[in-house]
Amino acid sequence: HVLRENGLQPLMAFLACNDEELQENAAVVFRNLSVNAENDDKLVWEGGLPALVSLLGSVNETIVEHVAGAVRNLSCGVANRPKIAEGDGVRLIVTLLTSTNDRVLEHAAATLRNISASAAIADKIAL
Repeated sequence: HVLRENGLQPLMAFLACNDEELQENAAVVFRNLSVNAENDDKLVWEGGLPALVSLLGSVNETIVEHVAGAVRNLSCGVANRPKIAEGDGVRLIVTLLTSTNDRVLEHAAATLRNISASAAIADKIAL
């Protein structure tokens, strides 16, 4: 229903708000929806990817865990990889490699594995 009833826009607003509980809940919804590749186009088309990538820099480890999971899921889509690497995406993902949260580490490493399959992005990661 979220995708059919235009529910992504309010959820993206929650990702950008100052209420960490709303951010966390929205991040979980994005993570759950991104498990199904059929939802990826809608999530990315509606602008969810930049909102998620920006939250990779959150100081709230729980939010980061859910957002990193969503970004990891979305990185399985070849067309999404350059969008993830735009701006601070690579830097934020690489920064997650110092996390003490095993799930965040797993999501960050898997995302880097996926996006580095592109030579142009691999060069950006290596620098």
